[in-house]
Amino acid sequence: MRRVRTNQPVILIFKGTNIETAKRILDFCYGLSYGVAGSVEALGDRVFAVLPAGIELTQGDIDKLVADGDLEA
Repeated sequence: MRRVRTNQPVILIFKGTNIETAKRILDFCYGLSYGVAGSVEALGDRVFAVLPAGIELTQGDIDKLVADGDLEA
């Protein structure tokens, strides 16, 4: 998760991913975000954002996820 350490948000889309695998990845991401004083936010059904400290998603970021079909409005 080099991107999180360099202050870039990471979007995780678990649609079609085995639930146990998704849980393990999320557990790792929660630990990583804790280590960099960031956060993990649920954006929708099986869609999460790993955010470094002080970084927030813009409405434009959310709109792009909706337009790409990764997130339901």
